[in-house]
Amino acid sequence: NNNEASLDIRLAPFDLTQYLGYAPTRLPVLLKKGSLDSTLKLVWGQGPKGGQHFVVSGHLGLSKVDIRDVSDTPLLGFDALGLDIKHFEPLAVPLRAAFSKIRIEAPALNVSRNQAGDLNLASLATGAGVESAAPVAPKPAISIDVFEVGAGRVSWLDSAMSDPYALQLEPVALRLQGLDLAADRPALIEMTAAGEGMQDIAFQGRLNPFRGE
Repeated sequence: NNNEASLDIRLAPFDLTQYLGYAPTRLPVLLKKGSLDSTLKLVWGQGPKGGQHFVVSGHLGLSKVDIRDVSDTPLLGFDALGLDIKHFEPLAVPLRAAFSKIRIEAPALNVSRNQAGDLNLASLATGAGVESAAPVAPKPAISIDVFEVGAGRVSWLDSAMSDPYALQLEPVALRLQGLDLAADRPALIEMTAAGEGMQDIAFQGRLNPFRGE
């Protein structure tokens, strides 16, 4: 196609922390460790009706990620995150994306509530204002064939109680299949989790994010 140009990007794993100084805004968290690799194809050009299009496909990976809150307390980490991208169109309205597989290996999420009742995850929303006059964004056209979480861990500490309560779920496994937001079709979901001193959890069902199901 004479109206298109393409570029292949292959990156061996490199340390993301060396480039944090180039972030356009200050991050609400601390990235202590993390590597990025990619095998991507970028295609951009002009459509038959004159509109511009930009499409990304291929594989994107993150590994050995360690994210902490502003007090340097562990918040989220994982061994590996892989995205197999059929197509991602960031300029499209609504945004369009299709993934054949997304997998997170050995994620560790630490959720806590301090004595004042504040959640540590609330720091992620710092500076996120709500503009009442902003138009409602159209529903994105995103589909994911398979989304998997393997060997996960979720830790919960509630210090707002008179007797602080701690809970840890490990291992946590999750599989989501057939998610398609554009089609408004429920996805199949399977989840298992275990925790010390509690009965193992196993769940199978359907999930529709826009209907709250």
